[in-house]
Amino acid sequence: MTPSQIELWMTEREVAYRVFGFVASLMERIPLVGIVLSISNRIGAAMWAHDLEKRQHQFRSGELKPTKVYQSKTATLAAKQEEVGVDLEVVHGPGGFPTEKGPIKITEEAHHPHVPGHPPNPHLIPLAHPDDAQQPYIPPGLELLQAHWFVRHGERAPVRQRLVGVGEIPAVFPLCSIGRDFQTAVLSFTSGGTTSPNLVGAPPPPTALPTAASTGANVERAKMDVRRLAEDVGPVGARGTLGGLSDCYWGELTDLGRRSTLELGARLRSLYVDQLGFLPSSLDASTLPSVAFRSTNMPRTIESLHQIVEGLWGKERRLEGVRVPFAVRGWLEEDLYPNTSCRRLRALDAASIAKAAEMNDPGLAELDPILSHIVGGPLRVKADPKANGVLDTAYC
Repeated sequence: MTPSQIELWMTEREVAYRVFGFVASLMERIPLVGIVLSISNRIGAAMWAHDLEKRQHQFRSGELKPTKVYQSKTATLAAKQEEVGVDLEVVHGPGGFPTEKGPIKITEEAHHPHVPGHPPNPHLIPLAHPDDAQQPYIPPGLELLQAHWFVRHGERAPVRQRLVGVGEIPAVFPLCSIGRDFQTAVLSFTSGGTTSPNLVGAPPPPTALPTAASTGANVERAKMDVRRLAEDVGPVGARGTLGGLSDCYWGELTDLGRRSTLELGARLRSLYVDQLGFLPSSLDASTLPSVAFRSTNMPRTIESLHQIVEGLWGKERRLEGVRVPFAVRGWLEEDLYPNTSCRRLRALDAASIAKAAEMNDPGLAELDPILSHIVGGPLRVKADPKANGVLDTAYC
């Protein structure tokens, strides 16, 4: 008997799903396997996902309080109405956020009002507390054997430059001071010189790995301290300008995103280590096999994974010398986001975009008097910049 709970929803082009399963048995005892934590880039998404209708009801009934984003959006709409003299009625649209009355509809739009720097809807991940006999976390008669978490990356910078100079939107967002200094693996010469006759004149034939015979010196594994900086090219033909220590490159995990994923790891520890005793309290050679980690091959998802692991097992809970392994698949085999190597998926994606434009462009057209002069033209699903791109920049 292996009961599982799966919550699934679709929002326009994105599918967010949460699998939070109790793989359990009443008749037999299977050794626990551990927790599998996967980080998805575009979708795969949110461990904080839950039933939309219930969340929307809570938000509208006042159980979930409006955030500053919600309040400022209402004020912005009122200001725009006064500025252009357009008669707009502010109503609560999907997700509990205000929108203009009109044909704009985003079916089951998934917004997550939450405190910046913390996991969205953290109350869905209970903090450690004494065992509650009336409402146990694990239903009576069941045993927790596996827990799989599919997690979207933390808050990130916009994926490209848009709307520079509009309001307070900068050319480069200075939100990424943490992700600057790293150690990288390099192949290094051992002491004793780095020259030989083979290195003078024509280079020697390439070898799979440099050796004393081909380089005149032995080599060894080493680490190099590096600092990664963003470079902004600016107008066409301009020289690149080296960014500051907090400037983000496009799509980079921000300091806020690092904090929220760190907090998520801490909450997972509180539940699975402190409360349930399901995961080991520390990581060493004997406990590493009880966990497995996988990420898509994107810097922001890999760094989000690292932050979650840090929240689960900080440096004081990792045995010195223990390396936390994580897996990355080739993009042709990746299934944590829509894999565009699938011809059928590309066709469905194009059809979805066309349908979204058909549904939403008429409503967006009503906003042309307000938005056209801001975004540089009519705002449409497939315009330049695209509607979702404008939203991406505005959220940051």
